[in-house]
Amino acid sequence: MSKSDTVAREHFPPAIITPRKFRTLLTYGFLVVLFGHFFALFLKFGMGWDTARGVTLFFHFDNENNLPTLYSFILIASTAIMAFMFGFLRIDTLWQRAGWVILGAVMAFLALDEMLLQFHEGLGDLIELEGALGGFQQFDWIIIVLPILLVFLILLLPWFLKLDRQSQILFVIGGTVFVAGSVGFEVVGGRAIIMSEHGTMKMNFWYDMAVTAEESLEIIGMSIFSYALFKRWCGTDGALSVGIVRSAQT
Repeated sequence: MSKSDTVAREHFPPAIITPRKFRTLLTYGFLVVLFGHFFALFLKFGMGWDTARGVTLFFHFDNENNLPTLYSFILIASTAIMAFMFGFLRIDTLWQRAGWVILGAVMAFLALDEMLLQFHEGLGDLIELEGALGGFQQFDWIIIVLPILLVFLILLLPWFLKLDRQSQILFVIGGTVFVAGSVGFEVVGGRAIIMSEHGTMKMNFWYDMAVTAEESLEIIGMSIFSYALFKRWCGTDGALSVGIVRSAQT
């Protein structure tokens, strides 16, 4: 080999990401979007600026295609990727692999729904179960989604029982918190919409409070899921090492 064909490799110090650091990263990410949302609420209710040249819309939890939506998409999508990685890279048994793939598929759908589809928001209008929730027509999607969720839970039960106890606990907590936000407080927000038909500032404020609780619980619940998967990937007292190698001919 000639000297000109010699390949030099420059190694950069690897970044060591421990589960604790990953948890801190998730916490900071949530606080950034939460403080941005509170800033939007200040502009809306404190200053009376509903849009503020787009600033309010960019940070508000109840708007689409903004910073909170992007953060939620990245969070859910990364959780889906980790679930798929477990299914295809770490698991040998077919049934356990199927469980991780199903979990990844559910997370992938949630990510797409968050960023692109907004499927659940139009489902109530599509099925037209008018009056099914006693005046919460725009939330009729819950009647369809909850049975589907129950089916997934039954299918995943054997897979879930094979997990280690810590992963089981974190998954249950994360799932409960996420569903409490996505279903429970969305219904509460629907009630606030009905009560604010007269357009009073007070009712609009309580709707925004319900939205704050809903989106916060969704992000917290998904963050717990993501942390559980990352911790399981790293193993006991482990960490993820990310390094960069640059190659160049000399």
